[in-house]
Amino acid sequence: DEHTIVQVVPRLSGIVTAVYRHHGQHVEKGEVLAVIESQMLAEMRAQFLGARKRVGLARVTFEREKQLWEEKISAKQDYLAAQQVLTEAEIASDLALAKLRTLGVTAEAIHQRSDLARYDIRAPISGLITAKAIAQGQTLKEDAAIFTIADVSSVWSQVTVYATDLDVLKLGAKATIRSTAIDIKREGLLSYISSPIVDQTPRS
Repeated sequence: DEHTIVQVVPRLSGIVTAVYRHHGQHVEKGEVLAVIESQMLAEMRAQFLGARKRVGLARVTFEREKQLWEEKISAKQDYLAAQQVLTEAEIASDLALAKLRTLGVTAEAIHQRSDLARYDIRAPISGLITAKAIAQGQTLKEDAAIFTIADVSSVWSQVTVYATDLDVLKLGAKATIRSTAIDIKREGLLSYISSPIVDQTPRS
């Protein structure tokens, strides 16, 4: 089914440090296909961790200023200033987090403090690897097509039908497909009739 074929791209540039899956293998959705080392990802993770730390510090300051203002020890403007700093820190943290999630970085990987450059390339669907263009040590661009995965749990059979049999073709009708090469047959449904035009030579 051409609608269930997916091109896997890394979404980040980097150097391939490991390749775990290969052409012809079946993979499950979310399974790690390969690992790259990305300097860009390391910088983004560092920004996020720094932003989270600033949120923590800003929250401590805000809580202190809030208590001092409620006890009428400090001015309200100090409390409001601390509140603004906390809000800005939270916005920066949320933005950094959203960027990482957009790249498909898992929640566990986002918060890890070691190996900041590691990026796991995961299978977007379950299926069969039909093409592979990645090797250990290779430098990848973010838009490189490194794997092609096809969900083969459901497949299409394209059949030529003679004009004399056109009256039996109805969308949704059951059909039995028998292989001419090996002794195998399967049940299916007629889901699409490609063209109402009959080829004049074979009359099909």
